[in-house]
Amino acid sequence: MKTVTITVNKKTLSEVYNQVGMLNDMGFPNFQKGEPINNLMREIKKVLKNRRNKKTLGGKTFGSFGHYQL
Repeated sequence: MKTVTITVNKKTLSEVYNQVGMLNDMGFPNFQKGEPINNLMREIKKVLKNRRNKKTLGGKTFGSFGHYQL
């Protein structure tokens, strides 16, 4: 099995994404490029960006999550 499909609350995803970005900006080593949590958030961002480019959900796009754009 290479992929897993999950349902995540948009608010939760937004909070996690913003926290990872903030901790990365602060220089915490666990949240820098190449670390698993950072890779997970980048992969989620990539999937959402691809979906947004292919179609919109109910006429609305994902837009941004807080300070960081998806």
